[in-house]
Amino acid sequence: MQSLFNPIVGLGEVLWDLLSTGPRLGGAPANFAFHASQLGTPAVVVSAVGKDELAEKTRQQLEVSGLGFLFSTNSHPTGEVAVSVDDTGSATYDIRPDVAWDYMELSKDMRQLAKSARTVCFGTLSQRSPVSRAAVREFLENTSDACLRICDINLRPPHYSAEVIEESIRLCNILKVSSDEQREINVLLGLNAESPIATSHLLLQRYGLHILIVTCGEHGSHVYTPENHYFIPAKAVTLADTVGAGDSFTGAFCAALLRGDSIRQAHQLAVEVAAHVCAHYGAMVAWPKRLTL
Repeated sequence: MQSLFNPIVGLGEVLWDLLSTGPRLGGAPANFAFHASQLGTPAVVVSAVGKDELAEKTRQQLEVSGLGFLFSTNSHPTGEVAVSVDDTGSATYDIRPDVAWDYMELSKDMRQLAKSARTVCFGTLSQRSPVSRAAVREFLENTSDACLRICDINLRPPHYSAEVIEESIRLCNILKVSSDEQREINVLLGLNAESPIATSHLLLQRYGLHILIVTCGEHGSHVYTPENHYFIPAKAVTLADTVGAGDSFTGAFCAALLRGDSIRQAHQLAVEVAAHVCAHYGAMVAWPKRLTL
């Protein structure tokens, strides 16, 4: 199966965003995989779907999007999320409970994929149930030491806990958070320093992270390493919505690192891609040619 040889993996929930403009395939891991593949590196989504019409539609849409997939199947419905976008373009999510990805289990092919993956992106939402949490952890524990393990934390109240957050950070070597999520994590994990920069470096040091990414919406984004701190202002665009913008940032950043870009170059591409996505409706927005060169 081709997907077994794909080096980039989006691990966790796969679902349909129910937008006012109609349903669109989404879920942070699928969005990440789509954007990480835009530089030509194949990507695969690892998740679970139900035995329903929406599951088949998911497979078809991923194929159309050029993505591979490995799914476990169970009797629960394929995931759906009602998305509301306000006048500022900001989105809120009503996430359906007790769906297929809550019961994701690893197959032999998934374990084999974990061993060959160069990059895996996961978050906390897919770990809201004990079954899927165990599967995410097992997948990550089967990756190689050289694998980039990105936790794009994606806190969706009430689907997380301090325990899940801390364990997820310990399992990754690159952490991506929004500024709001960073403040929440600081409280839950007791990370208190005299400034946001100092707190960020404390987070890097405590958990042995290689990179910490903090996105601040229209106020720009920061990338921290143990040695350096980078900041790039946000690019002004005519906003359509913010659905999937953070996932596109993460996918672009990681794809750029994989092709050999410096951290600063990867950061700049991520900013450009996120701006492009914000200027369009939905999450899986193809990049213009200028961003793929």
